[in-house]
Amino acid sequence: MWYVCERDQPGTFSLEPAFAALSSQWLDVWGGPGPKAFVQGNPLQIWPGNGADNQRFTAFTSSGSYWSPVPYSAGIPGCRMA
Repeated sequence: MWYVCERDQPGTFSLEPAFAALSSQWLDVWGGPGPKAFVQGNPLQIWPGNGADNQRFTAFTSSGSYWSPVPYSAGIPGCRMA
């Protein structure tokens, strides 16, 4: 279970593991922030949240448009369970 949390950049969100709710641990792409994180095959890890680009994700629907989580409070403001 994850909290999906909208971020300030439109269409982006972070993923916070439910087991670490409110502890500021986020899904993180190893090697970032910056261009080093955007290398195919870089592993994912749980890392302290810092809001860097390697902790923001964008998802698309099957039609190719942005998918944006609908914010509501589930213990973390602006987040929902997924």
